[in-house]
Amino acid sequence: MPRSPSRDLSDPHDGGRGYFHRPGGITRAKLALAAVGLALVFGWAAVDAGYPSRAATAHSPGPLASPHAAWDANCAACHVGFSVTDFGPVSVFRAGERWHAVTCEKCHAGPAHHSTVDAEGAAFHARCANCHHDHDGRQNALARVADAQCVRCHENLSAHHANGGGPVGATVTAFSRDHPEFRLLAAHAGSPSYDKRTLKFSHALHMTPGLTYREGAKGTWTLERLAELSGEAVAKRYQMPWQSPGSPVTLDCASCHSLDAAGPGSRSAPRTDGAYYQPVSFEAHCKTCHPVRAPAGVSGTVAVPAFDLPHGVQPSELVERIAGEYSRHLLDDRNRFASTPLGPVGRFDARSNPALATYKSEIQRLAATATSVLMAPAPSPAANEPPVPARGAACAKCHDLAPSAANAALPTIAPVATPAVWLSGARFNHSTHRGVSCASCHPGTGAAFFGTGWTAEKEPVRIAGVGSCQQCHGPLRTVTGADGTRREIGGAKHACTDCHKYHNGDHPQQGRGARDRNPGRRFDASEFFRGP
Repeated sequence: MPRSPSRDLSDPHDGGRGYFHRPGGITRAKLALAAVGLALVFGWAAVDAGYPSRAATAHSPGPLASPHAAWDANCAACHVGFSVTDFGPVSVFRAGERWHAVTCEKCHAGPAHHSTVDAEGAAFHARCANCHHDHDGRQNALARVADAQCVRCHENLSAHHANGGGPVGATVTAFSRDHPEFRLLAAHAGSPSYDKRTLKFSHALHMTPGLTYREGAKGTWTLERLAELSGEAVAKRYQMPWQSPGSPVTLDCASCHSLDAAGPGSRSAPRTDGAYYQPVSFEAHCKTCHPVRAPAGVSGTVAVPAFDLPHGVQPSELVERIAGEYSRHLLDDRNRFASTPLGPVGRFDARSNPALATYKSEIQRLAATATSVLMAPAPSPAANEPPVPARGAACAKCHDLAPSAANAALPTIAPVATPAVWLSGARFNHSTHRGVSCASCHPGTGAAFFGTGWTAEKEPVRIAGVGSCQQCHGPLRTVTGADGTRREIGGAKHACTDCHKYHNGDHPQQGRGARDRNPGRRFDASEFFRGP
């Protein structure tokens, strides 16, 4: 009878049938490793309980961004706390939701998101961590959100918009690929003027040497002429290094536009940003060649010289100032009304000097004449004659006039509607683009002599389209120019967040200092660093 396999296995234990009560080496090793693992778990838990700051750092997936570095070891400063009741059989499958539950609003009050987002989008953006990911190192910029977060809605915006559409492009997947034209330019495409402009101004005229309409025209502005009108100091300010006193006045962009408040004509302290140009002001930039001045007048044998007037005053107030200045001259010691004896209670008495009867009518006549000159439209040049720039040009040369409801005889001057920021839907920094000529992005602002026509134009929007931006802001690529040469273009950053901010997107120019960004409650220093 053949032996069974089981007997072959049992023969080595003949005489020691209790072997199963004594575990072998492998079994003992398993038990030892299990005991060590259990000891490590309890030991690690004890260390975490005894040294919570070290435990937080050990469990962190990476260091926080530099603004949050003070809370590297304090998870509770940002993350919502969980208790035992929050854990259950399915909680292990929802671990990802716990690290999304953060309390950014404690410090970052921030304005609301776009009010037109649909319900799904509102729920997605209710959690900051869906777009802003920390623990990616000290140099991580939390505001630089990946384009995928923006494209999530903007690749099909109509499906994520509460009203089924929006004011921006319905399909945008990348700036260099399908970004729509800027809204302001799209609204005025092909228009010869900006329909909201109330100021008549020509960049080309002011950039032409001598500020004249044709080359060699009479009345060219020279530095000598400018010195006679506004003084040597002003003429020196506009004199280029290579020019002599007899040279024509030659302006460049920096003559009127400065990135810093300490630029020409500024009275305020310098800024540190310089993203946008300072507003052009009449007193600092225009008055040099265009002073507001009442014309000289004559009353009988008395000649009243021309005198300066304030800018920015409506005609109804201006006529009062003109009348007061003419009155002062006519009552001067050297003039005819000053020597008139005073009547009762110190007033002029027309019975002692019949000329006083005409005093009021003379003031009214002089003021009305001066006002009509100031409010008259700019004169047109004679045929075949080059126009001469006017000294002290009238108000209507630059401004739109409208009828006044209060006084039919006097018009009103329309407010200048030139915006401080033209492309208000995005951020732009002129300082970082200073290496490119202004005319590259603002076509039509270079010097050019005009024909015989009188130019007091309302210019179109002098901003190049989105295509000019895409030359630099896009993937690096090789193009062939009209002359056949090949060159590399692109390579500059072109992420969505380089120009746009989602938070408060309806008012993107409002920065960190805006009132609605203040937190509801401010902490003292000790509270702040504890992360309550």
